[in-house]
Amino acid sequence: MRSVPWLLAVLALGACSKSEDAAPSPTPPMRSPGQAEPTVPADGAACDQAVRHVFDLMKRSGDRDLAKEAEDDETVANALADCKRQAWPPEMLVCAGAAPDLATIDASCNKLAFGGAELDMKPGRTFRADGTQEERDRIAGAVPKMFALDGDFEVFDEATNCGVMKKKRFGVEAMFVICGGRVVVGPLTTIAEISAVMGEMPKASAGAASLASALASRFPPGCPSCRYRVYDASGAPVAP
Repeated sequence: MRSVPWLLAVLALGACSKSEDAAPSPTPPMRSPGQAEPTVPADGAACDQAVRHVFDLMKRSGDRDLAKEAEDDETVANALADCKRQAWPPEMLVCAGAAPDLATIDASCNKLAFGGAELDMKPGRTFRADGTQEERDRIAGAVPKMFALDGDFEVFDEATNCGVMKKKRFGVEAMFVICGGRVVVGPLTTIAEISAVMGEMPKASAGAASLASALASRFPPGCPSCRYRVYDASGAPVAP
């Protein structure tokens, strides 16, 4: 699901997030949909430590493309600048700087990108997974492809508006299951998680509530600080 270099997908990790052991943060002021969150430049030393650790993991990953990316001085400089400018918080940087490998970053640290300030879950392009030839043609012919854009939403049960949404934040891409006006699973940040959930989603029409319960038990919240506001396609908030 990544469309950016490991470095950017990694260090984006947990903007505005808190770990489970951290003290709860004050509730941020409500924002209107699309309003930018205020940012404070991140600590330069913390950015430097985390960025260089991630690049070192990339070099030792055994993947030629990642290793090549990690050797590029311009990429390093851009990542450091983004870290400071976009206000990636200490919790994110600690997670990245202590990760033993890239898999840990993908499975754990990247989820933190969606925590902190309340996240607007507003669908962009909407696709129906109803199995008709017309819809299959629409999905196959979508430009860009389905789930290429932030907010792409595939609906599996229209009665409960139950489906899967792709969100991107601070360079990290994740999938969320939304049913009945609430996020029931997510953020899903690994291929294994996404594949497992997508395999279960066709059961939504047989009972969205039971599906949501089953998925929630298999995929406990990976981001305890995540809070969401769900909207319908018209931009109106949906009550859970």
